[in-house]
Amino acid sequence: MKKQTIFFALILLFLVASCSSDSKNRTSAEYLSAYMKDNSNVVVFGKIDVKQILEKADYKNVPKVSVLFVSEMKAYESALDLGQSVHFAMEGPFDKEGNPANVVAFMKVKNADSLASKITSLGLMMQEESGMKYTQDNDVSIGIKENVAVFITRNGNYEGKTALKEAFEKTENDLSEGKVQEILSAKGDMIFGVSMQNLYTGSNTSLSNLPKDKKKQLEAMVNDSYIQSTVSFEKGQAVFESKNLFSKELMDRMFFEEDPKATILSKLGKGNARIGLAFNMNMQKMESFLDDFAPDFKRELTNSTFQMQMAMSTLGDKPLTNLLNGKIGMLMLGDMMKDGSLVPEANIHIGLGNKGQEVSEMLKAFFPNNSDIYGMKVQLNQKEITISSGKTTASSLNIPAFAVQFGKKGFTAFVNFEGMDLKSMDLQEGAKAFYALKNITIEADNLGTKMIVKGNNSNQNILKQIVDVYVKDLEKTIGAI
Repeated sequence: MKKQTIFFALILLFLVASCSSDSKNRTSAEYLSAYMKDNSNVVVFGKIDVKQILEKADYKNVPKVSVLFVSEMKAYESALDLGQSVHFAMEGPFDKEGNPANVVAFMKVKNADSLASKITSLGLMMQEESGMKYTQDNDVSIGIKENVAVFITRNGNYEGKTALKEAFEKTENDLSEGKVQEILSAKGDMIFGVSMQNLYTGSNTSLSNLPKDKKKQLEAMVNDSYIQSTVSFEKGQAVFESKNLFSKELMDRMFFEEDPKATILSKLGKGNARIGLAFNMNMQKMESFLDDFAPDFKRELTNSTFQMQMAMSTLGDKPLTNLLNGKIGMLMLGDMMKDGSLVPEANIHIGLGNKGQEVSEMLKAFFPNNSDIYGMKVQLNQKEITISSGKTTASSLNIPAFAVQFGKKGFTAFVNFEGMDLKSMDLQEGAKAFYALKNITIEADNLGTKMIVKGNNSNQNILKQIVDVYVKDLEKTIGAI
């Protein structure tokens, strides 16, 4: 009997140990999860897999800088567990420029002494108190304690030691659950989560001026509502995807619509499309949302110009719903020349609502039917406004095969770079990454958004292709000196 008692006690001890999370031996994701427990200040959180991103960019084979970079990585790998991502939290309130009040990052530590030595070699003096090694340089503070390193960036004057102590204490909390755990468990090179609830409560916007009943309604909508975004750099493409993990109340207010037949394509003329943009919206739901939670936006739109005031005054209490039917499409078309240049053409369709014809009649005074304005033909009737360059001789509309969803979802867009001589455009440094791209597609509905960026080489990681663009540009610059 005594042996059985000991056996069951050991089994129970094993189960308890397996199901609990030792605060001294957590992963970087768990340190963040604990930090976020009952923390209403965290608005944006997530992770960046630095090592994986660098490997996908093939940093070891980048000319000129690879030797130095590889040696630095080895130094940090001896101190930090770079197999785990950098996990971070951005806390509100956010200022008018969108900067957070506080940013905290967590990294798993392999060897605290090695990391402290590396930080000291950078010219920062480390101090030690109560088992915590720390340093502060202006708005940046770094702390090391046992198996975790904490990095803090905070605007204004603050005591780094105190801020770090508070952060370390929070890493000992229980782990977060529910949607926070779901987001932190997502796969991707970069993960971002946004708490709609904390964004609302921690932001100083016009929402604070809403009537009490609307505030209460909005609070119920954003309660436990999140946006999850993932970024994955893959062979031949990068995938940016977001999921709306909304409450039922908030999801019910979303206003994108589906159109499986993509009927707007029949309104966008003819030609070979290079760039496209299309909306399918429930205007009544969208205007109702603006009336309830963004009345200032609608007011500013209505009063933006005298012509807009005149137009809106004829459309009743729901001017946007009466003016538009929610279907809007724009295409840039044109055939590539032998030298890679493009003579652009454009077709634009704006679907009108039940009273849109009244505005259409008003506009005819400024744009007589089929009038030529800056080379564009404007056609007005009771159901639509069509604007077109009208130069194409094509017999049909050709949408690229990769843009198969265009016009079918709430928002869709595409850009086709294939055949275009982008290098002749002499893009600025930050935009030269486009040289490596073949096409871009975007599609969004009430559940989320997905953007796929495809590179020219389908067999090589997209990051490697972009890095090669800048390496070749650097080599040309050095060769010209």
